[in-house]
Amino acid sequence: MDSIVEVQRQAHSEIERLEAALSTLLATQHKTHQDHLSAEHKASDILDRIVARSVTLQEQYQDIDGCGLSFTALTYL
Repeated sequence: MDSIVEVQRQAHSEIERLEAALSTLLATQHKTHQDHLSAEHKASDILDRIVARSVTLQEQYQDIDGCGLSFTALTYL
């Protein structure tokens, strides 16, 4: 089992990867309306995944279940 720090690092890496994919998708010129619509749906899916991972990270940083150190506690160490 990975440590919470490793899980958080992986989540941040995934968010960065998804953001790069989103920027590439949105920067692409689409020739037809169908291509544009398809890209918009893909962008929406990517944004949903980014939000889901961000919510998970926020919950881990807030330490809702009380299993680990809170982010504020780490700043004072």
